[in-house]
Amino acid sequence: MPLGDKIEIVLYRQHLIQCLHAGRQMLLEKTMKRLVLLPSLLLLLFYGCCPITSVHPLKPDTDESLADLVGIWQLESDQDTVLLHIGRSRQNQWQVLLAEHKEDGILEHAAFGVTTTSINHTHYMNLDLAALDPSLREGNEGNIILKIILPDRYTLHLSRLNLDAVVAAIGNNTLAGEIIYDDTAVLSSPQKGADRRKIQCARITADTQSIHRFLDRHTGPELFKPYLKFKRVTCIP
Repeated sequence: MPLGDKIEIVLYRQHLIQCLHAGRQMLLEKTMKRLVLLPSLLLLLFYGCCPITSVHPLKPDTDESLADLVGIWQLESDQDTVLLHIGRSRQNQWQVLLAEHKEDGILEHAAFGVTTTSINHTHYMNLDLAALDPSLREGNEGNIILKIILPDRYTLHLSRLNLDAVVAAIGNNTLAGEIIYDDTAVLSSPQKGADRRKIQCARITADTQSIHRFLDRHTGPELFKPYLKFKRVTCIP
């Protein structure tokens, strides 16, 4: 497993411990249940006790330049084999089938629909948590926005929103949203005049058009963090 993925998982475990010490036993139990039920890829998308979500989805479009998204993709990992099958339904809707082959022979899978949007020549994927089985979303609501990068026909990168960048945008009123604090923890050395409470996550409340305008103006790499890397599975002749 790449070092970045290992760090994410270590941080995730540390965050669960913090939830426990904060007395959030019910939240911890739900999160641990999700840890068992979700394949690794969805677990990474749900990173933390609370994912960055948007109340409103991106407006879907049918950009033909995303034709290369169709196919079978394998997550770069030296442990379990995770495959992402991406294609279109007969109604021309994007469909995703996630299959994870565990080292112990167990096969875990999940199927869900997504939409794609292109803004200023940049591609995004919108995952509506309502599209997931209730046992998988564990009470989380809203939309998860991922950035799609296709460096070539054989490589796929999915990047998630950078919490620090989203919090900064909400703080300076360039993006409507809510900052969710962990009231049980305080920062030992916050910046002068800054809130001493520890930020847990953020929720974007801006409407769809406002999110599109924000993404159109903010195309730099700082808004999204490099996240999941896949290689296309090609047929063996």
